[in-house]
Amino acid sequence: MTHYPIAIIGAGLSGLTLARVLHVNGIESAVFDLEPSPEARAQGGMLDIHTDSGQVALRAADLYDEFRALVHTGGEALRILDRHGVVHLSEEDDGDGDRPEVDRGQLRDLLLHSLPPGTVRWGRKATAIAAVGGGRHEVTFADGTVITTDLLVGADGAWSRVRPLVSDAVPAYTGISFVETELLDADTRHPASAAVIGGGFFFCLGDRKGMLAHREPDGSLHVYTAVEADAGWLDGIDFTDPSVAKKAVLTRFDGWADELRALVADADGPLVPRRVHALPVGHRFDRVPGVTLLGDAAHLMSPFAGEGANHAMLDGAELGRAIVAHPGDTEAALAAYEGDMFPRAERSAGGSAASQRLLFGDDAVAALLDQFTSHADSAVPTIAVVLASTRPVRVGEAVARWVLDRAATRTDARFELVDLAEADLPPLDEPLPPALGRYTQPHTQAWAATVARYDGFLFVTPEYNHGLPGALKNALDRVYAEWNNKAAAFVSYGHDGGVRAVEQLRPVMAALQLADVGAQVSLNLRTDFVNRELAPAAHQDAALATTLDQLVAWATALAPLRVAA
Repeated sequence: MTHYPIAIIGAGLSGLTLARVLHVNGIESAVFDLEPSPEARAQGGMLDIHTDSGQVALRAADLYDEFRALVHTGGEALRILDRHGVVHLSEEDDGDGDRPEVDRGQLRDLLLHSLPPGTVRWGRKATAIAAVGGGRHEVTFADGTVITTDLLVGADGAWSRVRPLVSDAVPAYTGISFVETELLDADTRHPASAAVIGGGFFFCLGDRKGMLAHREPDGSLHVYTAVEADAGWLDGIDFTDPSVAKKAVLTRFDGWADELRALVADADGPLVPRRVHALPVGHRFDRVPGVTLLGDAAHLMSPFAGEGANHAMLDGAELGRAIVAHPGDTEAALAAYEGDMFPRAERSAGGSAASQRLLFGDDAVAALLDQFTSHADSAVPTIAVVLASTRPVRVGEAVARWVLDRAATRTDARFELVDLAEADLPPLDEPLPPALGRYTQPHTQAWAATVARYDGFLFVTPEYNHGLPGALKNALDRVYAEWNNKAAAFVSYGHDGGVRAVEQLRPVMAALQLADVGAQVSLNLRTDFVNRELAPAAHQDAALATTLDQLVAWATALAPLRVAA
């Protein structure tokens, strides 16, 4: 019997992200997966990777640049049609979106190949799990292998074998069934369907059903035909005979435009049935020593907001960070991870359930158009949360995540992380004053383009020796016009709340024609942190809400000045 300090059950995105984050921090883990090999099962279609979750996880895994190389150019294009084939919205991918599309299989391979050989043990299906005392667990696999572990992590998906250790909850059918199809080499073999779907994501909705599709990097079209039906509908279809299955599915789409029905009728290969299941929104589980859950095992949600995979990866990254932050104290790490994960997952699962109701409700096309056009409204400002600390070990990262997590619930602005540790900004090396706008260095030009994207800035800053960090001052001084006529706010931290850093920043804001709001958040290292882990006092949430209210209001009010400039 072999003992592993950390055993991860499941080699999906959450389990591999956890293993990777642990690896880059010098901590070994072992991953066990029931599939006989990494090639045994197709990994699904495209994923949109969100700025505030999946991309945060990839940065923590030190794989962000490699991820960007996998992005499907054009994948954020969008088309919305009704059942008659009428196009209600068609947008091209202009490259400015914050949810780039990648192939799920390629993303999994990126994580898998970033781990030391042998980290993942294939062909290990867990059949029995038992507590053996002291927080340890014994896992028996179908091949007769038995292991013990100090920390058992269930990253084994919707039908987790680990979940029953901590929860009696089981996934329930949501009322939606999918039939997946593919049209291969679409531009050549299926040009009409390729034209209907376009270059990115596609919605066609009506009558409480729909067709959702996307173009993949290899030129194929992946189509999800979705039907609101009882759980037994799929059982009445013979999926061993594609022609019979196509006819059965298409009976649900009588009266739909021929070019839409062709997405099923002309499909290549087998039709794959799937029922959409979910755990209850707000699912939480008991704190059982030595065991926790990630991803679908913890918070299986419907796929209609694109949150599941993103939060699975963030789970892995956050648990890895918690383990690193609590060396030798597994229970403290698990409590910190679960304390952050539960409310975050509840918000995302609630949003996913709401999206399902919208897509399969009455007048779904109009409702979806309202949603997209409201998100695209130019009056909604985009705010950068600027993480000013560049130290290798920094509490500022947790502070920035706290800000982004709270800001994610707002609908009056978009918030994105800008991490100065990832910006290529050497000490100021421009030969001319930035106010002239004649930047010569490529890194300055890139930074100017980054700053120009935003309507406001929330600076998350430490206080160093009664002052602001040099990296932040360097970033502020490097460009000029790109800061003008925008709003600024501050979340500071330090032994005295970082207030002196903010006081030094306020006159700098004036010089850059940035309007800094009066409200601010000051986090005290003695009262808002426990063992260097962020634990904000109760009043800090209200202080942050007020700060964000003022920041968004000023960023919105200054919009006419930015347009005039």
